[in-house]
Amino acid sequence: MLYLPSIPSPLFWILLISCFVLFIVMLKIMGGQSKHFKFQRGVAVTSFSIMDLEFPGNEASICNIVNGIHKLPEPANRDSLAALNGNLRADFLFMAAVYPFIALLCYHTAELMQHFGRWVFLILAVLQIVAWVFDILENKYLLHKIKHPYPAQPKRFQQYKKMVLAKWAFATTGLVTALSAHVYFWVTGLYGKFFYAFAIVLLLLFAAIIIWRIMSARQAFFGETSS
Repeated sequence: MLYLPSIPSPLFWILLISCFVLFIVMLKIMGGQSKHFKFQRGVAVTSFSIMDLEFPGNEASICNIVNGIHKLPEPANRDSLAALNGNLRADFLFMAAVYPFIALLCYHTAELMQHFGRWVFLILAVLQIVAWVFDILENKYLLHKIKHPYPAQPKRFQQYKKMVLAKWAFATTGLVTALSAHVYFWVTGLYGKFFYAFAIVLLLLFAAIIIWRIMSARQAFFGETSS
């Protein structure tokens, strides 16, 4: 099932660390933009997160948020709209960090395996390209909704929901399974080099930041809902 792990090439580490650095930089930029996400809900000004747009109950929920932004007084509406537009456009660079990172990790894991395991991780690596394409289409849909905040064809919204779910499923499965495999290699002593400890820490940090961002976004959403 397993090969003896070989040391990845310097190019692998350069690409992996470059993706991680870009990930951190874009996370910082997008985090700052998200602080300006506000919209008018009735008489109250409410915060929202990008997760509210990715997982809405229905298409009207997206339109309500965008229309609520336009209802804010100046300059709050301009700031919130600019932040949302900027966040979605910055996300294109964020994608260029996340999906190649996971694909590289899956590809390297495939190199350490034989037969079925090798094909599984090669497929997971290729699926990151699919997830990337879905993420681009998702952003284009949301950018269109900002300009046209009214319900359109229900079929298009259903396609949007399926793309979001597929994107998260492909990326999460690739990251978790490849990371678990590398942790297994390390714990069982198949990795004897010191720098693999650094690699595991790097990968765990990457996963922890993603989980933290998801949890903080969901917490903010449920906090606003309960209030």
